Amino acid sequence: MHEDIPETGVTFHENAKQKTDYLVNKYGLNCFGDDSGLEIDALNGEPGVYSARYSGSVIWKKILIWF
Repeated sequence: MHEDIPETGVTFHENAKQKTDYLVNKYGLNCFGDDSGLEIDALNGEPGVYSARYSGSVIWKKILIWF
């Protein structure tokens, strides 16, 4: 089974809850949800929940500015 479950939350907790709610509602399964990403202090906690979608060009510009 492979389905793209929407992740529209602004926190890891919200995204994890969306995943579990989706599975409970669609399949009646009890489960745990998880969401993760990178929170880099030098980037003020970015990219956070947007880690998978973070643009390489944006992150490199921020890293180069920092250093």
